[in-house]
Amino acid sequence: MTFVNMIILFQTNQEKESFEKLYDKYIDIVYRKCLSYLENYEDAQDAAQEVWIKVYFALSSFERRSVFSTWLYRITVNYCITALKKRKYFFSLNELEEAGFEIEDLYPNIEILISNREDVTKVLSVLSKDMKVLLLMKYAEGYTYDEIAQITGLGVSAVKMRIARAKKQLQNAFH
Repeated sequence: MTFVNMIILFQTNQEKESFEKLYDKYIDIVYRKCLSYLENYEDAQDAAQEVWIKVYFALSSFERRSVFSTWLYRITVNYCITALKKRKYFFSLNELEEAGFEIEDLYPNIEILISNREDVTKVLSVLSKDMKVLLLMKYAEGYTYDEIAQITGLGVSAVKMRIARAKKQLQNAFH
């Protein structure tokens, strides 16, 4: 049975077995994504469970306009972003570097501006959390503009515009 059929079965009959199969296939992916955003095992476990609760109740409204994994990823990322906002999380330079993020991509002379390499928070604090997340998705996680648009629900041009604004905002803040 395909995953599309399992989704349809769950949507029509609330068949528990279909949901369990989806859960089994994607739980590790959801957990790893939560961990990559929240960087704490317990928080990631809690977040993954909350995501699956949301998925359970929202699955009946899944319209199959996108691939299930993209829809699930969007729910996961949105939940993690909300969790980060609640705990007023800021990324350190080490955390960004470990994620593969090159801050120099955002601002080529950024090293001159950072007297303490641990304190990238001061540099990025000029950006909204949404802008930070878009920059991380683009530069740390390597998503294309199209993928970011699909995940966030924004249009491709809106994603490009917001990333360009974020870069410009960083440049203006430190010139």
